Amino acid sequence: MNRESTDEVIALVVAAGRGTRSGLDGPKQYLRINGTAVLGHAVDRLLASALVDRIITVIHADDRVLYEMAIGDRRIDPPVIGGATRRESGRAGAGVVSSSNSAIVLIHDAARPFIPADVIARLIQAVGQAKGAIPVLPVVDTLVRDGQNIDRNNLMRVQTPQ
Repeated sequence: MNRESTDEVIALVVAAGRGTRSGLDGPKQYLRINGTAVLGHAVDRLLASALVDRIITVIHADDRVLYEMAIGDRRIDPPVIGGATRRESGRAGAGVVSSSNSAIVLIHDAARPFIPADVIARLIQAVGQAKGAIPVLPVVDTLVRDGQNIDRNNLMRVQTPQ
């Protein structure tokens, strides 16, 4: 995709979660896959995109050391401290970019480290045609409610966060 818009593209990577549902010892965004933190993989995918101008992470106040180890020498904006919920963390990050009137803001969950480049490109293109966009996947499994199959032809799934 050629970038037609002159808007700055800012990727806001929400990484303030505690990962309590995962049952792991610590936040999953700092776990390592092949020696690189999950957060590092997510940032690397965004850095690899020629369409993304800036990357801002939103982290938990207690995770500064984990964050520094995960990011290393990657050149991104300083982190923003998030809130108690995913929504509050998203708002904290959005507050930093709100002064940029001509920005496209992509909000990405750090715990989903392998975002494909074509998804980034399609989202930016879609935002150029609407006020917002979200990637979706088709529902491929059979759905049943009260013993009756549900027609899934018009259903899509959205990965969190929404």
